Parts: sequence; structure tokens; C-alpha cells
Amino acid sequence: MVHTLFLASLGASEMIGLLRDTTLLGKIILLILFLLSVMSWAVMIDKARTLSQIRKGHVAFWSRCEAWLDHGGESTELDAWCRDREDLPLANLWVEGRSKQTPQAIRRAAERGARNATEGIETIWALLSCWTACSRTGMPPLRKIPATRPPPGAL
Repeated sequence: MVHTLFLASLGASEMIGLLRDTTLLGKIILLILFLLSVMSWAVMIDKARTLSQIRKGHVAFWSRCEAWLDHGGESTELDAWCRDREDLPLANLWVEGRSKQTPQAIRRAAERGARNATEGIETIWALLSCWTACSRTGMPPLRKIPATRPPPGAL
């Protein structure tokens, strides 16, 4: 077994020598680990870009909302702006909330938006856990994973 301190003290040429001396299976495992590392970094960078776009969109939403509140009148311009930006959670909440007349209806609309986001995350977790379980047991993955639905009357 190679100790960690020994690996840390190796230079680049020694590391290449260790890689050259590994078996084919070891090289395949290292290649898979490298590819998965690149994929995970790509996902992290994509999520950071998405969150940055959402933050910028929310700043624009609040500036338009403040302009509407300062000038008063109809909110048709803000409504149209929000309908054009389905990727912004605040814009979706505005569109859903504008059609509702009571605070309870607005709260249900916000909870529905949160539930839809949570359902998407749960679906991803189900796919990942199914893939992990199938890869450990050698079984083929399932063709379709049923989506989770809230119980009737939940919303």
C-alpha cells in the first residue's frame, strides 16, 4: 500500500511513471474518475451561471416593481415582462399571484411553485439512486421512474 505522504512527495515524472506502470484496469478506472470529475465541474459551473442569471433577473424584477410602485397605475408592463421570463422564480410568482385575489390563494400558488421545484429535485435523486443501485448490482437500469405526485387535496 502506498502512503499518502509518499505520493505527496513525488514529482511529475514519478507520477507519470506510476501511471505508466498501472494495469489496464487501473488506467480505465483513472480515466473514468477523470471524466466524472470533469462532468461534476461542468455541472457546478453551469449551476453557478444559472444562479447568477437568476440573481440578475431578480434585481431587474425588483427595479421594475419599484418603478411600478413609485409611478402607480396599471401593472400591464410588469405583467408582460414577467410572462416573458418564465425562468425567474419571482416572475413566476408574480404571474401566479396576479390571477389570485386572496392571500391564501397567493400562498397556495407559491407553495405550488416550491413543490414543482422540489419534485424536479426528487426526480433527479431517484434517477441517481437507481443508477447507483443498478451499477452496484449489475442489473440494467429501469426504463421509466414514475414521478412523485402529492396526495389528493394537498394543495
